Amino acid sequence: MQNTSKKYTYPLFESVAFRLGRFLLIDYHLQRMERSCIALYGSFNHADIFDKLPRPTCENDILYKCRIAYNENDFELEFGPYVQKDIRTIIVIEANDIDYSLKYTNRRAIERLKAAQPEYDEILITQNGFLCDTSIANIVLSKNGELFTPDTCLLEGVQRKYLLDQKLVEKRPVQIEELKNYEFILLINALNGLKDAQKVFVRNITG
Repeated sequence: MQNTSKKYTYPLFESVAFRLGRFLLIDYHLQRMERSCIALYGSFNHADIFDKLPRPTCENDILYKCRIAYNENDFELEFGPYVQKDIRTIIVIEANDIDYSLKYTNRRAIERLKAAQPEYDEILITQNGFLCDTSIANIVLSKNGELFTPDTCLLEGVQRKYLLDQKLVEKRPVQIEELKNYEFILLINALNGLKDAQKVFVRNITG
């Protein structure tokens, strides 16, 4: 169970892409925010949150990351240019006790897992032998030109949901033993769709 004590004034957050004066995937973020608020508070009071957010003037095609940390009634905002992390090596970590079904600001359990593997750029979490997510992204696996995403994700990401709705990827269970049958994985999240996602070849994944 995640710690949502008073120490975490804003126990939930969303990372939203902003480009050329527009917030992207707004409907998907709102759907997840509503599910999260109903789960924690029993009500949803942020339906108009994107009407309240400032929209900085951007003269070029720079991708910005908008981090909205929120609780039942209030929120705080951080805005800045998005810098993609360079990820080339991944290690697989089994972690059956992690619950990240909501996008909590308390990510200490995941951060501890990653900190324990400093020689790798990223971790790929599994539960009960099935692929889930990395510490920062859902994954898409490529095989013979087809794209799949595990149906055992820790967190239902907005980009993942969008790609499934658009039928650009297919959902399926993927056991760790099956990873070798794929060519590479893509790391997708609200800031990274299929076109911009980092590609990591399976040969660079340990475990």
